[in-house]
Amino acid sequence: MASLDMLDEAQKGILGQFQSITQTEDLERSVDILAQHKWNLEPAVQQFYDGTAHTATNEPPDDERLLSSSDDGIRHRSTTANGGTSSTNSIDQAARMLKLRLFEARLISHPSIATQTDRSQRRDPRALASQFLREFREYYGDRHVEFFQGGYSEALEKARRELRYLVIILQSDEHDDTEKFCRYVLFVIQVERHLTFVRETLVSTELIEFMDNNNVLIWGGNVREVESHQGKCPHYISCTLQATTYPFTAIIILQTPVGSTVPKMTVVDRIEGSVSPSVLINRFEAAKQRHGHALNRLKLEQEQREIERHLRSEQDKAYRESLKADQEKVTERKAREEREAAVRAEEKAKQAEEERQTYAEKRQQYIRYLYNSLPEEPGSDYVGKVAKLSFRLGNGDRAIRSFRGDQSIEDLYHFIEVYPLLKGDERMDCTSPPEKYKHKFNFTIIAPYPRKTFDVSSKHKLCDEPSLWPSANLIVDTEMDDDE
Repeated sequence: MASLDMLDEAQKGILGQFQSITQTEDLERSVDILAQHKWNLEPAVQQFYDGTAHTATNEPPDDERLLSSSDDGIRHRSTTANGGTSSTNSIDQAARMLKLRLFEARLISHPSIATQTDRSQRRDPRALASQFLREFREYYGDRHVEFFQGGYSEALEKARRELRYLVIILQSDEHDDTEKFCRYVLFVIQVERHLTFVRETLVSTELIEFMDNNNVLIWGGNVREVESHQGKCPHYISCTLQATTYPFTAIIILQTPVGSTVPKMTVVDRIEGSVSPSVLINRFEAAKQRHGHALNRLKLEQEQREIERHLRSEQDKAYRESLKADQEKVTERKAREEREAAVRAEEKAKQAEEERQTYAEKRQQYIRYLYNSLPEEPGSDYVGKVAKLSFRLGNGDRAIRSFRGDQSIEDLYHFIEVYPLLKGDERMDCTSPPEKYKHKFNFTIIAPYPRKTFDVSSKHKLCDEPSLWPSANLIVDTEMDDDE
């Protein structure tokens, strides 16, 4: 058993269109046919009519039977009004009418020639609608009710989507040809009906203004033309609308059937035969009185949904704009922070470079100061204790120098620090150390056997160090210095 709960909104809409077109209440069969065609509406409708056209015609749904019954009087009145002329004037008048209307009759029947030629060919509904309007204007002029340029199914869908009244107008140039006499008489009557309906009704200023004021969607076509492309079912639209007399007019609106939650396009009135503009307007007004409130309710619901949709759209738009603004603020703040960080890093690097250069300058100044203040090496006439020390430098050079016994370990470090200047034998004019500078020696003096490291801060005298007195071989262990 089919359930509407299993369908999404799009499928429910297609189902409503299918049931509107086919006028079937069999939900399960409708869903099965649509599912077979992957919810493609047109082939599904064609399959329905290929197999059930006669059944649908013989047994219309209950609500359609009620509508048909309510139209019996109109059918009778239309037939009587048009048939009275025939019974009064007899066969001779019919013959005279045939002569008088022969030209216009050919205009009416002209479209059937192309129809018979292309009857077996499928034609685009839009092309058929365009042909109908083109020929209509050619025969009756440009002033007429506005016809929808599209197929029958398109008109149903447009009216359903826009919640508009839909008026279907069918014309037919077919006539009974069982006998020559009946063919002449009935053909003249049929032609007269078409011409009267077109000349007096469809081009009526009163009807045109009424349809425009009520925003009515109007679709029209010749029965044989508009149905010839439907395939096996030759009476697709007339079967659906239960049309038997032409011209035929149907008023269709979107309604929710009793016991259903899915609204569908429903025929609310049928008008068969030629009627005046005032009669057609009165019938339309009566249909509005009976069913307009339901359509208005659907319009209110649609407007409410549109308001809610618009509100959600505005809220979403406001949220997106707010989110975008927040993201832009975050991006801007991040960019600003990155710029500020880059500036700080640049300033820090610049400051570090300046400090490095200042330190290097002060270091060189301090080394020159040590060079100028370095004690003289004791000579051969020195009577005190002397320590003769040999230093193996980090670059492989060997430096040998004698020191007084009362000199300190720090003097050894001073000697190694200024040794490159001593090799150059240049005097430096620097008598004072730099201000705010603490010197760091980038090497360590080590006695290899036994191994001992001499700390520059040691206050011991050289003569008090057994590893240094009276002589020693020392190693200068150079440290890596990034500042140099």
